[in-house]
Amino acid sequence: MAPSSTAIEAACRADLHRSFTLPASAAHTTLRVSYSIAGPSVSNDATSPSIPTLLFIGGMFGGRYMCSSLNHLATRIGVRVVAVDRPGLGGSTGVPTAQRLAVWLETVPALLAHLNIQHVALASHSAGTIYCLNTLLQLSGILPKRPYVALLAPWVHPAQSGVLAMKAVTCIPNFVMGAWSDVNRFVASKIMPATSWSTGFFSRDDEKVDPKLRQAIEETCGQTYEEVCQESKLLNKYRMAENMKGGNDEALVCAKKAGPGTWGLCEDYPKFLELLKAKYADASLGMRGEPTKLKVQVFLAESDFMIGEKGGSYFEGCWRDASLSESVDFESSTVPGTNHDSVCLPEYGVIEQMLNETKKSFL
Repeated sequence: MAPSSTAIEAACRADLHRSFTLPASAAHTTLRVSYSIAGPSVSNDATSPSIPTLLFIGGMFGGRYMCSSLNHLATRIGVRVVAVDRPGLGGSTGVPTAQRLAVWLETVPALLAHLNIQHVALASHSAGTIYCLNTLLQLSGILPKRPYVALLAPWVHPAQSGVLAMKAVTCIPNFVMGAWSDVNRFVASKIMPATSWSTGFFSRDDEKVDPKLRQAIEETCGQTYEEVCQESKLLNKYRMAENMKGGNDEALVCAKKAGPGTWGLCEDYPKFLELLKAKYADASLGMRGEPTKLKVQVFLAESDFMIGEKGGSYFEGCWRDASLSESVDFESSTVPGTNHDSVCLPEYGVIEQMLNETKKSFL
């Protein structure tokens, strides 16, 4: 069935296909960065900088296309969402693996300045956890009055999660992992076209869905279920037609096979939390000298094939054992009916909760 005009218009929405140029530095040449916006767009209007904004940091292959499924809810709630393609993904210029995190930390403030956005709440999915936690600690000044961070299906290294399939990945030679993006492209297009795959490909089968879930999809996406299916299939085609080589580097980073320092300050989660505790030890000062706590919400999938139950428990335990209660308001929950990828889909309720928390963080 040919996609409807509504699905085509949604997939080709201008705010889904934006880009800007990161100026050259001593470490790199000029870099193109592709990104997207969901919800209220940016404008020259005086109120534009004050719109509550969430920076969503996607998983291994997740990037700007995440904003497609968030647009209806973000518009309804009045929260702007910005999602960025990391180097070597989508329309973003690739960089050496060792520079990925540094380039990200350089990109974020440059992009926010380009969009005239002063503050953002933070959210991440899977591999995006590494970038989100470093952003939280190293770019804390960009957070809003009541700082908020959401971590969806956070990435946990197989040394801690014990997931055998992920342990096997860490044993694969680096030169073989250089073909990881091609494997994902093949699987997503030929073998598993109607399911999620490797934290970035989201399609739906229009015949195999529970009626209640179908209704939830239509309500949260603002389209008929058939239009949602058509748009997601179109976007997967667009994604696979673009650069995916950055996924190879992401896999190396996640497996800790890209050399020391590629996880930045969160190479070891307990040690990262010690740094976080030291930075925000005085809760009365908050992020910018204001009386508030950092709010962190973790959303674990009910069935997570990437980190398993053990990995989720480990990540949750790190936060609970860090004695952060004086400076951090920490919550963790498991989302019924979800897996590692689908926890990001709006019909399961996490996105709406996250957007409402973002809105409150700017009050």
